[in-house]
This record gives sequence, structure tokens and C-alpha cells, in this order.
Amino acid sequence: EEIWHDFALALWFTQDAVAAVQNFWNALTVNPLHTKSLNNLGCAQGLGAAFGLLPSASLRSGVESLRNAIHLDQTNALYWRNIVALLRMAGDEGAANEAWMHLQAVFPSAAEGEPPSDCSWEFNFR
Repeated sequence: EEIWHDFALALWFTQDAVAAVQNFWNALTVNPLHTKSLNNLGCAQGLGAAFGLLPSASLRSGVESLRNAIHLDQTNALYWRNIVALLRMAGDEGAANEAWMHLQAVFPSAAEGEPPSDCSWEFNFR
């Protein structure tokens, strides 16, 4: 899954959002529990929609991808921050505020300042 994941990131950063999303899905086909791929798929879908690189419905798909990542790893503050950002982009302020309040209660150091307005990628340097 790491090869597909890393290839997907490279594609995203070369402005090929469609191929990036497909390769995050390839990583998830190999390992459906790969939360890093779910997080980054959500970012690619959401930001791709926001930047006009993907259909607008991809924003909701991004939210769902992040919900799946959170379901698998509720202790990762990055996933909570990212779902707040995508929910805000989607105009769902109620759900965004609820997720932000959860983050403030459970991960106070990750919820300092204003709620995020951008999605953060998860990757490992090699």
C-alpha cells in the first residue's frame, strides 16, 4: 500500500488529482485499513473539489474518507483537524463545530487557535 500511497501523493503534487485519487484507492485495495491513505484520499477529494480539479461531489466523498479514517483511528488528531477543514469547506458548520469541540476536549494542544481551513497531508520522509 505504501507504494500506491506515495505514488498518489506524487501525482497530487504534480496536479493530477484524478490519478492521485485512483492511486489512493489502489493503496486501500491492498490494505483497506491504511488510515494514512484514507486521510490523504480525503484531502485529495476535498481539496480537488475545492480547487475545481474534481467534481464538487468529491468534497462529500472526502468527508466520508476522513470519517472512515477516524472510525479506524479515533486517536489521530490530524484526522479530526482535517475533517473540520473539509466540513467547513462543505458549508456544514454544525458538524465542523461539533468535530472541533471534540478535538478541543480530547486533544487540546491540537486545537489551539482557530479551526483549520486547509487539509494536512500525512506522509513519512524516507
